[in-house]
Amino acid sequence: MFSDSHRARTVQRQVLYDQVWAQPMTKVAEEYGISNVALAKICKKLNIPCPWRGYWRRKETGKAVKQLPLPPNSDLTKQAVTIHRTIRPESLEPISEETTQRITAEQAPEQKIEVPDRLGKTHRLLSGQLTEWRSASVDEYGAIRSGSLR
Repeated sequence: MFSDSHRARTVQRQVLYDQVWAQPMTKVAEEYGISNVALAKICKKLNIPCPWRGYWRRKETGKAVKQLPLPPNSDLTKQAVTIHRTIRPESLEPISEETTQRITAEQAPEQKIEVPDRLGKTHRLLSGQLTEWRSASVDEYGAIRSGSLR
């Protein structure tokens, strides 16, 4: 999106609205070279509604989601914004060879930890919770519920 890491880019309000509703804000922010928090602040300043927490998960699972309309804005100073890149690709440290080797070693199949379905000797506090945790279910929002929290 930027040819030089120090350049700024001016974006129209409508364009930014279309972008934040087309893909998650973390991805849009990454394209601009800013954090998702900075992008959220820019949207708030320009009165751009953003997808709420869980919007993309609900959309991904086929649940009904509603895109909020872009409210009218007659303030000419809030029709566009200049976004200055704050995250520079060259500032990220490359992964060392030693770290790469450790990651590869940890991902080896023989390093996999197997947890049995039944535990032999469990702590008394844990054993009381196991039955409740095993009876967990997923509610209409995709949240995991167990026990008396239903």
